Amino acid sequence: EHLCVDVTVTDTSTLVCPVLFPPDVDVTVVCPEEPTAPGGDLMYTGEVTNPGNITLGEVVVYSEFFGETQPLLGPISLAPNETVHYARNFTVPQDFCGADRIMVTGKPICGVESISDSAIALCSIHTSPAVVVKNHAPTEPVVRCATVVATGSVENTGDVSLVDLRVLSNQPSAGTLVYGPVTLAPGKVDEFTYEVAASEDCDCCQLSVTLTALGAGQCSEEIVRSTSTAIIPIESNPAIDVMVNCYSAAEILAGLGLYDGEVKNTGDITLTNVMVKGNLPEPNTVLVGPISLVPGETQFFFNDVDV
Repeated sequence: EHLCVDVTVTDTSTLVCPVLFPPDVDVTVVCPEEPTAPGGDLMYTGEVTNPGNITLGEVVVYSEFFGETQPLLGPISLAPNETVHYARNFTVPQDFCGADRIMVTGKPICGVESISDSAIALCSIHTSPAVVVKNHAPTEPVVRCATVVATGSVENTGDVSLVDLRVLSNQPSAGTLVYGPVTLAPGKVDEFTYEVAASEDCDCCQLSVTLTALGAGQCSEEIVRSTSTAIIPIESNPAIDVMVNCYSAAEILAGLGLYDGEVKNTGDITLTNVMVKGNLPEPNTVLVGPISLVPGETQFFFNDVDV
């Protein structure tokens, strides 16, 4: 009051003092007990808790894999010590192997900065990797030593991508790489070409070409394989040559015989059941055989009939 005048005077002052409210948030996640296959249902369940002492707003729970556009919960508000349960079902896409991170974000009502927490989800996903290789080698005879361009195809018949997929041939040697390594998505078919040739010294009527596809499932790393064999006929040119050398009269009188000679395989394929016959001392007298002659091989013979 004023000393001279009976009047009361007043004044006020306002002061805003900061109060510390440590914000906090926790999230948990539980995967299904049974394995889930691609195309099946995957149910995430869990809880989000506010263990702090201030209300959180704009609380959102989401999966890093499936994205914030498909939240598991929110946005909601969480009072201090409040816990909210969440559950969300997703369709398992191809090449999802089960590892995910569940995120939660929120903003304290007295703050401007968001807080967050995360939990790792390691769900069991059952995949069935599979592969089929096909060999489309030529069916018409090919020329020996000529390089033949053949085709093949490899298909991912499973429900998960195959990694490190390659195709090997047994020609010209085991383990020859003709395709890959690549990653092949489920349902995809890749075609490829490869070269093969019958070597000059190949004493064969056909060439067996086996293709083997090998790859690993992206999730399980299980190795799968497939084989396909094609028979390529080889064009052959069988030929034989026989030569006779008649003895002189003196040699015949000396009892050396009538003649000698040789039979030669002048073709490019082994000859079997080779026989040389003469007409002395009687028709169809066997002089050689039956024998086999490899290409280029010569067999000597003679007729020692007494005259």
